[in-house]
Amino acid sequence: MATCAKCAPTAKSIARWIARVFQRIGPIADNILEALKAAGGALPLHDNSPPEEIRATLGISKKAFKQAIGRLFRDRLIFINPREIRLVPPGAREGETRRRQ
Repeated sequence: MATCAKCAPTAKSIARWIARVFQRIGPIADNILEALKAAGGALPLHDNSPPEEIRATLGISKKAFKQAIGRLFRDRLIFINPREIRLVPPGAREGETRRRQ
């Protein structure tokens, strides 16, 4: 099967795409952190929240929400459980954080 050299993504084009995604998600993640702090450290949103609820609460799409909370979780800034997302207590950030059930 032949591939078209003009159509095939290159490492450079993929790297540019990833950089654009990270630039877009950074401010959204910051807004979620601010909303968490304003709400006392927890929001009743999670991976399976309806898109309408996410848009009404934060004004963003569900896809952007999931990308941003994924980044915050990888950075060990939030816990994700079936009912809510919650800020990691400042003292726990240095230690190991796990996904709460």
